[in-house]
Amino acid sequence: RSNGDDAESNSVTDELLGTDEVVCWTCGSEVERGRIDDTVDALRDLRGERLEERNEVRDRISELTSKRSSIETQRAERQRAEERLEAVEAEIEEVKDRIEALEAEREAAETRVREREAETEDVGAGEYDEVIERHREANELELRVDRLESDLTEVEAEIDETETKIDERETLRERREAVADELTDLRTRVDRIEADAVDAFNEHMAAVLDVLGYDNIDRIWIERRESEVREGRRKVSRARFDLHVVRSTDDGSAYRDTVDHLSESEREVTGLVFALAGYLVHDVYETLPFMVLDSLEAIDSDRIAAMVEYLREYAGYLVVALLPEDAAAIDGDHHTVESI
Repeated sequence: RSNGDDAESNSVTDELLGTDEVVCWTCGSEVERGRIDDTVDALRDLRGERLEERNEVRDRISELTSKRSSIETQRAERQRAEERLEAVEAEIEEVKDRIEALEAEREAAETRVREREAETEDVGAGEYDEVIERHREANELELRVDRLESDLTEVEAEIDETETKIDERETLRERREAVADELTDLRTRVDRIEADAVDAFNEHMAAVLDVLGYDNIDRIWIERRESEVREGRRKVSRARFDLHVVRSTDDGSAYRDTVDHLSESEREVTGLVFALAGYLVHDVYETLPFMVLDSLEAIDSDRIAAMVEYLREYAGYLVVALLPEDAAAIDGDHHTVESI
């Protein structure tokens, strides 16, 4: 680095932005800054894809939940149809018994009519009137039988329709079981990802706080819990994530605090740990074993050095943009690229 020229008054960030190429600290060749920007964009795209995948899983869960509700509705309709079928079958048996009784009664009436007709020549006026009355009764019985036969035809048609619906029961049952299994798998997958993310954050947050040595912060952790929210006319269970902060006073008394009261340095560290948890849980390192850190000025030099040392264990390649005074605090085997 040259001394005494006007460039020393500019920040390292301004100088980096003023050049198109930098020297690769792995191979020593000059690399276009655009390639570094492309890598950063790829990391952002990958994070976006993971978020989109999570949203797709949640949409799929909502879709399967709707399907399950539809299947349960169809199941209730099938149950009602079965109950209706049993009632209809009982009614059919009753109607058949009534038809048989009416037909027997009609045959008996017709027999009596024929007998009366055969005797009409020998009977008086009173007996003739009785024959006419029997004819009228026979006609009424025939009309009643016709109506019952028509009712029987309608009932049989309803039975055929109900039996057709019953035939679909097995198909609906298999479909319901398949949807329920898929829904369970997706929910298990989401729950596992969320639980792993929370565990990873809490584990690394505890380790980082221990390494960085914030005196008045005892613990920062995420609590995952279920809560009921309203969707339309029904309530559903959704995961909720609460960030907890516990501080301690000079006399050793512990008290709860909120994230709003974290200092800028503490927020920066919390954000880095949150990003690390997602980087590990979503297996980003398998696709891009590359981590870039910038704008760490809110954290003091010693803590930056400790944070870099902690993060280098989880990324194949770790690139950190630092001011000279912050970079001086980092020890160990590493490559540097300085502005000229």
